[in-house]
Amino acid sequence: MRGYLTLTAADYARAAEQRINAARAILEMFGRFDALLMPTLIGEAVTLDTNLSTRFGGSRGASVLGPLAGVPCLSVPMGFGPHGLPLGLSITGDLSCENTILQIGMTYQRETDWHRRRPPP
Repeated sequence: MRGYLTLTAADYARAAEQRINAARAILEMFGRFDALLMPTLIGEAVTLDTNLSTRFGGSRGASVLGPLAGVPCLSVPMGFGPHGLPLGLSITGDLSCENTILQIGMTYQRETDWHRRRPPP
């Protein structure tokens, strides 16, 4: 977190511009697709004692798309990784597609049982 204290106004302005450009690109995708499905994280969930700043190294997967573009995003369980920790499926949609995203999530959970399973102790 201390790295953020050294950001200049110019750094902030560049980051804000990059966020706007990324959000625009994400929104353009929904002209062709109803939803985007991909892993919520790059890899499986982390344990409570994991240092998140070193674990992700800037690669958080689809979990950033919704907040970045301001669009609805839902994550549902989709299995377990090699260490027995949960994996998530991120379902992201356009600005007015909350019902579509929820319907996809409900259909996925009706057809699978990952949301009923628990990781081993």
